[in-house]
Amino acid sequence: MQPFTATDGEPASAFYQSITDENAKRLLDFLIDNPDQQRTAADLRQHLGFAEHREVARATYLLGNLAAALDRGRPWHEGQQGYTMPGELAALFQQARAGTP
Repeated sequence: MQPFTATDGEPASAFYQSITDENAKRLLDFLIDNPDQQRTAADLRQHLGFAEHREVARATYLLGNLAAALDRGRPWHEGQQGYTMPGELAALFQQARAGTP
């Protein structure tokens, strides 16, 4: 799998348009709207109003599968300290969300 890059307009649009799960879309939108900010799963759960931590895990799993179907990796960094979407990818996905590849 290859990572998303700032010039991946069409794959980013295809990825964004393929999201049918509301929680997954809300989580991705939150990362897009808060670039370069590290968020723990607990923080995401609270900000998004998810009842349980596993809703964050399920959303990231679903998004990861959608990205993999396009031969792309997850468009955020993930580690013990949480999740971070780089600013250049947030800008890419802002365009995808607006419907412009």
